[in-house]
Amino acid sequence: MVRMDFRDGVTPFALLEVVNRFKRMRPGETLEVLGNDRELRQDLTRVLPEGCLHVAAEDGAGEFVARIRKPASQ
Repeated sequence: MVRMDFRDGVTPFALLEVVNRFKRMRPGETLEVLGNDRELRQDLTRVLPEGCLHVAAEDGAGEFVARIRKPASQ
């Protein structure tokens, strides 16, 4: 599993980095994204195919762990 950590600083290209990584993933592979930016989380749901994003954990401070799994049909 590949992990991308965007806590303590989301660059303007963070979303693009995730999307590009997703495109290069093989079916069944998982990408883990660590973040604490609400906008990044919302943007991920908009740009990734439905059903491949799962927020595995979230704390009260807004920090989250999202797992993105590439389905076989992508």
